[in-house]
Amino acid sequence: MEAVMSGLSRLLMRWCSGFAMLAGALALPLSAARADDAGSLEVAVGFVKRPDGLVGSMNHDSSFAWLSVWGPTTRSTGGHGDLGGGLIKLSDAPLDVREMADHFVALFDATPGETLTHYVGAGWTPSGQFDSVEDWWAHLNDFGARLATPVRITFVD
Repeated sequence: MEAVMSGLSRLLMRWCSGFAMLAGALALPLSAARADDAGSLEVAVGFVKRPDGLVGSMNHDSSFAWLSVWGPTTRSTGGHGDLGGGLIKLSDAPLDVREMADHFVALFDATPGETLTHYVGAGWTPSGQFDSVEDWWAHLNDFGARLATPVRITFVD
C-alpha cells in the first residue's frame, strides 16, 4: 500500500468524464490511463470493513474476477436491509485480494499506455432484486459473464 501512496503523487491519470450504463446493470465502468512512463505501478481498489456482520468474498471465472462485500446497513442511523458492493474486472487470472485490518482490497498493475478498467456496483435487499448474498453473488457472476462475452455487431454495406 505504501508504494501506491507514494506513486500517486507522480502519477498522472486521465479519468473518463462520462459513462454509459444499461438499465438494471447495477455497475459503473471506471477507466483510467497512465500518462507517464515510469513503469508498472500497483493500484489498490476496495471496500471498508464494517463491524456489523459484513462478509467479504471473491470469485474467479476463466475470464473475469470479482471482489464483493455484503452486510446489514447501519441500524443505528435508520438503515434497513442488507447492502452489497462489488468490483468486477475482466481477467484471466484471479484478483490479488488482501484482507487488511479495516479493508478488503484488490490490487491491479497499472501499465503506462494501457487503460485500466474495472466495474463497481451495489445491490440492496429492499430494491427487490436481491433477497440474499447468494442472489448478489449470482448477479456478479452473470454481469461478469456478460462483460466477458460482449455482443458484437457488424454493419455491412
